[in-house]
Amino acid sequence: MEAQEFRTLYHAEAIKGEKAAYFLRWVIALIILAAALLMVVTGRYIGAVPYSFGLLGVLIVYNLVLTVLYRRGQLDNPVIKYASVTIDITLITFNQYITSLFGSELAVATFATILLYPVLLLYATLRHDRRLIVYATVFTILAFNAAYFIRFPALDPELVRRVASADPMGQLYKSTYIALFGFSLLLVPRTIRNLIQRQAYLLNKQMENTIQIKLHEQREAQLVESLYKFVSKEVAEKMLRDPSLLAGRTVHITALFVDIRGFTTYCATRPANEILDFLNRFYEEVSDAIKRHGGLINKYLGDAVFAIFGAPDDMEEPEIRAIRACIDVLSGVDRCFEEFSEQFGIELKIGIGMDSGDALVGNVGSTDRIEYTALGDVVNMASRYEKLNKRFNTRIIFSTPVNDAIQGRIDGREVRGLGRHTIRGAAEDRELFTLDGIGDQR
Repeated sequence: MEAQEFRTLYHAEAIKGEKAAYFLRWVIALIILAAALLMVVTGRYIGAVPYSFGLLGVLIVYNLVLTVLYRRGQLDNPVIKYASVTIDITLITFNQYITSLFGSELAVATFATILLYPVLLLYATLRHDRRLIVYATVFTILAFNAAYFIRFPALDPELVRRVASADPMGQLYKSTYIALFGFSLLLVPRTIRNLIQRQAYLLNKQMENTIQIKLHEQREAQLVESLYKFVSKEVAEKMLRDPSLLAGRTVHITALFVDIRGFTTYCATRPANEILDFLNRFYEEVSDAIKRHGGLINKYLGDAVFAIFGAPDDMEEPEIRAIRACIDVLSGVDRCFEEFSEQFGIELKIGIGMDSGDALVGNVGSTDRIEYTALGDVVNMASRYEKLNKRFNTRIIFSTPVNDAIQGRIDGREVRGLGRHTIRGAAEDRELFTLDGIGDQR
C-alpha cells in the first residue's frame, strides 16, 4: 500500500511540474507579444517583428494543444514532456538568433534571454524525470552553441574582442555553467523522491491509524450497543469508563432467575420460527424491566433469564431494585397475557427465584470465549427457589436477606412467609417468602 501511495504522490507532483511549465509558457508568450508590440510602436527592429509573431504563433498553437490535453487530464504523457522541453529551448534560442540578426549582433551570446535557460531547466526538473533533465541540459548547450557558432563568422572581430563574454572562450564558460547547473539539478528529483516517500510513509501510517481508530470506534460502538441490550445506559457507560469493574471480585449482589412454565410442552407443538418470536417478545418484556431498575441481564438460558443486581455497578440495596424489577416483570406478564395467548397460543406463566448475598463476579472463560458472570451460593439458591414455585403454586420466591432488606413490605405489597424448608445444596433449612397477590400463580 505504501508503494502505491508513493507512486500516486510522485506522479501527482510530476503533473504539477508539467502544469507549472504550461502556465509559464503563457507568460513567455505574453512577454514576446509585448516585445513585438514595442518594436512596432518604437519602429526599432522592425525586421524582427514577423519572426517574433511567428514564434508567438508557434507558442500559442502548442499551448492550445496542451490546453485540450490539460482539460482531459492527459498532461502526464512522456512524449509531451520531451516535446515541451524541446520547443521551449528551441524558441528561446531562436529568439536570441533573430535578435542577433535584426538588433545587436552580439545578442546571440549576451542577450538577457540566456537567463531563461536555467528557468527552463528548473521546470524540466519539476517533472521529476532524471533522463529529461539530462536531455534538457544537453539540448540547451547544443542549441545555445549552434546559434552562436552559426552567427560567429558574421560577428565583428573587434567587437567580439572588446566583449569578453562574446568570444568562443566566453561561450565555453557559459556552456560550462549551464552544464553545471543542469546536471546539479539531478540531485533534486532524488531529494523530492525521498520527501515524497516519507510523505507516502506518513500518509500510510496516518491511514493505518485512522483505520485503527475507526475499527476501535466501531468495536466500541458495537460493545456499547451490546451492553445496552443487557444493562441500562448508565451502567454501560460506567463499565466503559472503568473496565476494572469487570475484573474478578467478591461483592454483595441479588441474583434472580425468571423461568417460563410449560415451555417444553409448548415447543413440542409449535414451529421453530414461532418459538423464537415468542421468546424474543418474552425476553424483551423481562429485559426492559430489569434494565429499568439497574440490573444486568447475565444470561438467556433457553426459556429462562438470569440477572444480577449490584454488579458490575455497585449499588445500595440491590434487593429493593431487584424485587421492584420482579414486580414489573409480573405486572408485564399480566398485562400481556391476552397478547401472548392470541398471538402465540400460550397461557404465559412464569416463576421467579431470588436470593441475596456475597458472590464472586467477573470475567471467566477461555482464550476463545470470555463472559461476565456471577458465581456462588447466592446464584445456586436463586435457581433452586425459582423451581420451588411449582410446589407452592407461586410466581416469586425469595430468601430472608431479601425480605430483611424490604422489611416485609414493598411499594404497598405485603410479604407472606412460606415457612422453613430444606433446599438441595443448602447446609440448613431456609426461610422462604413470596408477595401477596401478585406472587400467586394464576
